[in-house]
Amino acid sequence: GKRLVQIHSYRQDEILGFIRIAQQFHIVPTFQHVLEGYKVADAIARLGAGASTFSDWWAYKFEVRDAIPYNGALMTRQGVTVSFNSDDDEMGRRLNTEAAKSVKYGGLTDAEALALVTINPAKQLHIDKYVGSLEPGKDADFVIWNAPPLSTQAVPQQTWVDGRKYFDRADDLAERARIESER
Repeated sequence: GKRLVQIHSYRQDEILGFIRIAQQFHIVPTFQHVLEGYKVADAIARLGAGASTFSDWWAYKFEVRDAIPYNGALMTRQGVTVSFNSDDDEMGRRLNTEAAKSVKYGGLTDAEALALVTINPAKQLHIDKYVGSLEPGKDADFVIWNAPPLSTQAVPQQTWVDGRKYFDRADDLAERARIESER
């Protein structure tokens, strides 16, 4: 009970095997990638385990030939705490739009989709009392958007970390104009 256990797996047979091991050792892991999690979501939910998966990656190698874009939504509907991740730096910067895919693929609400990249990963890491949602007493890390954050049209206007403004789009644009005028 002193270590967080992350288990990398793709296929249902791997996941079920790891569930048996987790039960034997009385651990509650978070499964990483877990692209066939939708097939065994009930077993993952009974264990109380989390699942951190991709939004819509499939068929890019043999182990994921049965992966589907509905995976995250189906696991969520079975009671699994699901988060979306990315092994790609560029896509990792846009997890808000990755989360939006769960609205299209699986019919999650906007709030459920946003939870995939905010509170749910914090729960899986056992840091949700500090981050993952906007509540009094939590670390003030957040983004202010010019549109709903799941929209592909949303542009960050401000970024705040630990209650301090780290980025302001209006200030940034003004600074760019000042630099250009000096040139």
